[in-house]
Amino acid sequence: IFKGPRAVAALEAASDKLAAQGDGAQPDAATAQEAEEAAARLRSERARALAAFREWAGRDDWVLMACNASGRGADAEFIEIAVVSAAGEVLFQQPVLPKGPISAAATAAHGLTAESLRGAAIWPRLHRVVIALLTAAPYVLSYNALFHLRILEQTAARYDLKLPPLEFDCVMQAYAAYRAEADESGQARLHSLDDAADHEGIAVEREEANGALAAALLTWRLIGRIGKGA
Repeated sequence: IFKGPRAVAALEAASDKLAAQGDGAQPDAATAQEAEEAAARLRSERARALAAFREWAGRDDWVLMACNASGRGADAEFIEIAVVSAAGEVLFQQPVLPKGPISAAATAAHGLTAESLRGAAIWPRLHRVVIALLTAAPYVLSYNALFHLRILEQTAARYDLKLPPLEFDCVMQAYAAYRAEADESGQARLHSLDDAADHEGIAVEREEANGALAAALLTWRLIGRIGKGA
C-alpha cells in the first residue's frame, strides 16, 4: 500500500513550532533544521508518488479493481465490482446480489437497492472468476485499496470462501502524497475520486457517475493523466 501522508504531517508540525515562537522571534537552529528536514521529506514523498504514477502508467501487467458495497461496516459486502486491465480494457463488470441488507447511506451514494439487484448473481458464482483475474497480475491497483480489499475479504467470509494472498497498491494514498495538501490535523488530505478527477481536469460524464466500472475507468484515466501527463 502506498504511504505518504506522514511527510506532510511532519512539515506541518515543524511549521507550527515556528509560528508558535511569534512574529519577529528567531527560530533556534534545531527548529529550523527540523523544518528543513520536513520539507525535504515532503519533496521526497511527492517525488515518490510521481514515480509510482509513472511506473504504473508505463507497465501493462497490473489490473485495477473498483467496487460498490452494501455499506461501510464490518458486515458490508460487494454489490457491484469491476476489474480493468492496465490498458483500460474491461475484464469484468458485474452487479452482485448481497446476502445482507444495503444501508440507506450506501443506496444514497450509488443508487443501488435490493430491488435493483434482483436477479444478479450471488458472490459464490463470481468468486473464482474474479480471484483468477486478480491473481493473474503481479498486483492490483485500487482507489482506496484498504477499503476495497476489506470488502473483498468480508464478502468471501460471508460464504466461507478462501482468498489467496493479494498485493494491492492504493492510488488514493499515492494521489494524496502527490497533491500534498494538508488537512486540519496536518495529515495529507485524502481526496475523493471525483475531486481528484476534477482537480486534474478529467471530465466525468453524467452517465458515468457512481458505478464501479466508471470508478475503475476514472482511476485508470487519473493514472494516465499524472503518469504520462496525458
